[in-house]
Amino acid sequence: MKKIFYWSPYIGKIATVKAVLNSAISIKKFSNFQNEVSIINCFGEWNLYKKIFLKNKIKEIVLQKKIQININSNGFVNSRLIYILSFFYLYFNLKKTIESEKPNILIIHLLTYIPLLLFINNKFKTKLYLRISGKPKLGILRKFLWKLASKNIHKIFCPTVETRVDLIKSKIFPRDKIFFLPDPIIDQKFQFNKKIRLINSFKIKEKSYYLAIGRFSKQKNFKFLINSFLKNFENSKLFILGEGELRYELEKIIEKNFSKNVKLLGYRKNVVKYMNKAKAVIVPSLWEDPGFVMVEAAFNLIPLIVSNCPSGPKEFIDKDKNGYLFISNNESSLIKKINKFEKDKITVIKKNIKNAFNKSLNYTDINHYKLLKKFI
Repeated sequence: MKKIFYWSPYIGKIATVKAVLNSAISIKKFSNFQNEVSIINCFGEWNLYKKIFLKNKIKEIVLQKKIQININSNGFVNSRLIYILSFFYLYFNLKKTIESEKPNILIIHLLTYIPLLLFINNKFKTKLYLRISGKPKLGILRKFLWKLASKNIHKIFCPTVETRVDLIKSKIFPRDKIFFLPDPIIDQKFQFNKKIRLINSFKIKEKSYYLAIGRFSKQKNFKFLINSFLKNFENSKLFILGEGELRYELEKIIEKNFSKNVKLLGYRKNVVKYMNKAKAVIVPSLWEDPGFVMVEAAFNLIPLIVSNCPSGPKEFIDKDKNGYLFISNNESSLIKKINKFEKDKITVIKKNIKNAFNKSLNYTDINHYKLLKKFI
């Protein structure tokens, strides 16, 4: 039996939360509960998931209780302030935890500078695994820290091939330490025949709106999407699920144009219910890695209209064979793809849906576990 710890302090509702949870659950589930899996709760950010921990026999390690956060905190200032304040508490408490618990593996996702500095300054038998996603800004401090920590890192996981290639090109880490490991987005328990029947019965006329999902942040690029719809598709409905620091700005754009067809519906737990009534899911992001909404929509048989941003969408969407790929942040390209989708025959759309569904199966929890098992 191995002791595997996850480190992923987070601010706000982000996809990394699901990546961490699903990865931890996959290890417990597919190893027949032979391994001890724990998630480190740094400042109360994981409190909402205690029932899930209990259900899946995942241990919670409470690192400290002096600083507790509201996970709905928004904005650069709030999150950076918490990061600075938390360092003094988390660094030494993490050191004590590793020394006392002696985990075999520590997998780190976010706020990585704390465990990296800890492993640089101390000698532990614990193997350190680092997950790097997207296109991290390689500033002087980050480059210096990564170079310094390189010898202490056992393996590096990237959720897309593009991120892995970029890291190799950076020459910060040895090539033989960097691996592609797709995130566990899809539960492997599903009925394949039922999915095929749903594809065959798909009718675009029964769908009433376009749907976008995600945090109201610069990355998700909803301002671009809303403006594009208001200018070019004023009679089409666009619903956006999510919350975030840009909500007020997005609301003002909608109000200024007196639009009743573009709506911000807030955070919703059951997004699949909204997906099932959507004509298509639009992902206008400036970057994704890999793009949880995109993969989930594909798995749930919803047509995709996706930006060709780095890193995941370009790997997932194959030239209109399993979705409609438009040039990132390019209004005319988005219009062209939406019009093509509207004009395409239902047989073409069904074929796209089926191909996208098959592609989504690369992101099942069992596939993630099989690859991760080779390293743990």
